Amino acid sequence: MTAAALILFGAVQLTMLLYGVFMGERLTPLSMLGLLVSIAGLIYLLLPGSSAPPLGGALLMTVAGAAWGWYSLLGKGATSPLATTAGNFARTIPFGFFASLKGDGLGVLCAVLSGAFASGLGYAIWYGVIRQLSVLKASSVQLCVPILTALIGAVFLGEALTLRVVLACIAVLGGIALVLVSKRQMER
Repeated sequence: MTAAALILFGAVQLTMLLYGVFMGERLTPLSMLGLLVSIAGLIYLLLPGSSAPPLGGALLMTVAGAAWGWYSLLGKGATSPLATTAGNFARTIPFGFFASLKGDGLGVLCAVLSGAFASGLGYAIWYGVIRQLSVLKASSVQLCVPILTALIGAVFLGEALTLRVVLACIAVLGGIALVLVSKRQMER
């Protein structure tokens, strides 16, 4: 993984956190600590061996991350997560069609299965979950995406489950746990 992934996830977090603060959510000391621990774990996972991306690529990753964050925020208002996600993905069909004109059949099939099926199902589930979370909690839960990717890569692709990956997983998931319990402490 590269610095570009850090830019992407940083932009997702910043977009969602700024929106949450703008909407009046408070960051408790415990939730701020959890968020910082999670971000440190993500940096530890992604940064070693990475190199700085070109400025144009970094800007595109920033825009993509902000769009991902905004798309997640829009899910808070989805009354029917599956229908909303299906509608959103259906509107991408013209773009996908034109992009497929330059690809081979197998590549297009893999893109459809990966994009429409796997991502669509993932977002439908996410849209169902995000309605139950504050923006702060939702943004911190987003940090588990690269962790899940690393673990799935180890299980299904035989990628190495190194000490660095394990420690990063502990930091990110531990930080998320702190954020999730912080509101419970506020309510007491």
